[in-house]
Amino acid sequence: MIFTPLNYGLPRAEARVDRVLAQLGLTELKHRYNHKISSGEKRMAAIATILAMEPEALLMDEPSIFYSCRITNRMWGISTPR
Repeated sequence: MIFTPLNYGLPRAEARVDRVLAQLGLTELKHRYNHKISSGEKRMAAIATILAMEPEALLMDEPSIFYSCRITNRMWGISTPR
């Protein structure tokens, strides 16, 4: 999850990823291999990677499909501007 922010040369890349993972409740994914996590966790990791980039706009097609209400609410809570 940290590769993309690092590849783009973003400052504090690891701190950004840590913050987003904590907000999504996914801190346990940080040190797990991609082939060891479920498909739902892979989708959430991809969303976390994008959110760590702090984009001005975020366009997603049904990002919360197949997720529980708890995860969906958490995801929308951190992806909306404050």
